[in-house]
Amino acid sequence: MRDIFLEFVRFNKQNPEIYAAVEKFTREVIHTGRVQYSVNAIFERIRWHTEIETRGEDFKLNNNYRACYARMFMYRNSRHGEFFKVRDMRGEWRLLKWLKKNYPKENDMAQHSDLGPSATSRWMNCPGSINACKDYPRETNVYAAQGTAAHEVGEKCLKKGVDASDWAGEVMEVEGMTFTVDREMIAGVQLYLDVVRNDAEKMKAKIHVEKRFDLSKVYPNIFGTADAVLIKDKLLKVYDLKYGRGVVEVRENSQALCYAIGALLLLDKHREVEEIEMIIVQPRVTNPVKRWTVTRKYINKFAKELRAAAIATEAPDAPRIAGEKQCQWCQHKPHCPEVKALVMEKAMIDFDDDGDMILPDVEDLGSNSIAELMKWLPFLQSYMKSIESRALHMLEAGNKVEGFKLIDKVGRRAWEDEAKAVRGLKKLGLDEEDIFHPAAMLSPSQMGKLLTKELRDDMDEFVVKKVSGTKMVPENDPAPEVGAGIVSDFADD
Repeated sequence: MRDIFLEFVRFNKQNPEIYAAVEKFTREVIHTGRVQYSVNAIFERIRWHTEIETRGEDFKLNNNYRACYARMFMYRNSRHGEFFKVRDMRGEWRLLKWLKKNYPKENDMAQHSDLGPSATSRWMNCPGSINACKDYPRETNVYAAQGTAAHEVGEKCLKKGVDASDWAGEVMEVEGMTFTVDREMIAGVQLYLDVVRNDAEKMKAKIHVEKRFDLSKVYPNIFGTADAVLIKDKLLKVYDLKYGRGVVEVRENSQALCYAIGALLLLDKHREVEEIEMIIVQPRVTNPVKRWTVTRKYINKFAKELRAAAIATEAPDAPRIAGEKQCQWCQHKPHCPEVKALVMEKAMIDFDDDGDMILPDVEDLGSNSIAELMKWLPFLQSYMKSIESRALHMLEAGNKVEGFKLIDKVGRRAWEDEAKAVRGLKKLGLDEEDIFHPAAMLSPSQMGKLLTKELRDDMDEFVVKKVSGTKMVPENDPAPEVGAGIVSDFADD
């Protein structure tokens, strides 16, 4: 009796170019937008291709190997794990065992996705960023880790039906860093809990906590986790807790829209939902609760845009397109020629014949040029900061950066042992009134962290805002515009 599996293994070893052709032609089909295809058609194209282009010994491709090549492609490209329709195969476990031993497998759903919802603002606007960033290690920082700690507290509270204060003083460990659940985190998480629970009570809906979703029906290997979801009748609500201080808007937020698609696919099996509300709770900013409601038709339209953008990232020569939104958190930014070109264009930088940089004279710039520069100022500053960070990392790694060196930061003086210091200072003639600073009243901001939102509102009658001056912001900033001030009275005509 023939052993097709062993024959396939021998054939594949002798003819590695065949799998390369399967990979090449299958990806070409994927780039046309298809989500499924026939491996038979791929085989026929290989036969046509090899008959035209190969020389020498007559070439034969056994149809019995089709299922093996189809499974091999889907195994090695897990984001396309259902691209070929295949029947049950005798001895399939042997093929799987051989593949695991001999071929690497792409990241699966338990790992990090290059096409994650949190990065959609980058790769949907710059398809080439996926390829540009593929070799960079996954990074975290203290702010992201602290946000994860806050999420964990929120998740446990929702699942156990308790308040954030129940976790006061608990130490959370994230990515090798530790965070204590302090008053600020308690107040922030409790705001999130109150928003979700109040909505759930009004809807009389069950709270779905930390719902992991898979958008393979839109495009393979896009997955994520929604912090909380409510669904009842024709209404779906999706919640996202953001613990950072950088303002995140909910309107047109591609990450929130991905969560909405995932929640619909996971929980709306009978397609009854007509209205989807996305809620971002960001307790450490001025406007902490932001809501945005869309129709199912709008979600379907975005899903098509998401799929088209994901397909665009597959092309080996996918374009890199620099811009403020997509470049903000991109790891490749310091090395990207497209970013450099955009920076030079927006900063009006030029070079003379000797290669020296020429900058425009600020006094010669008109109001339109200044307005354009101001619009791009955050992007330019972000780029320069990424260059500075890259230079610092190079020096810390022992590499040379011409004209720069590492020095110690100015150290802050601190007591090595406070109790010992107090005893020593008393011997020097100081008493406790000298040593210990008298108690001072907390600021309104510090006091507000100790109170609930309702009590904070009551506290406001004792508070006055002292304006220290003016600052410049974009025209679409929601803050009211103020007068030009006394300087305008003496401005040139």
